[in-house]
Amino acid sequence: MADERVKILVIDDEISICRYFERILPPPDYTLVTAQTVRAGLDAAQDPEVQLILTDYNLDPSVPGMQWIQRLRLQRDDIPLAVLSGSLDDTMITTCEELGVTHILPKPFTAREVTDTIKSMRASSPNES
Repeated sequence: MADERVKILVIDDEISICRYFERILPPPDYTLVTAQTVRAGLDAAQDPEVQLILTDYNLDPSVPGMQWIQRLRLQRDDIPLAVLSGSLDDTMITTCEELGVTHILPKPFTAREVTDTIKSMRASSPNES
């Protein structure tokens, strides 16, 4: 239901980005889980209560963005996924769409852009009624 608290997973290696999300998405409307590594992100994504995922595309230099998104989508293809990136190009956008990314949020972003993206993600979620 629209009035329920939404559980969001934010995965970004920049702690300042995670803190920013914590500041602009406070309880009681949101339950926020953050992760800063590929492993922590995959572990946190296993939580069936997570309803939305926002992740950095270039999370780890040893894991290409496309491979990271594929791994995440293999694990959770049932919920909306937004990619955060400071380096967008047409090829990356097309690849993200092909991998089932539902939203792309260019860095830097404003609090309004984040909340608008989350509203759009919730509206596109198969779990929303």
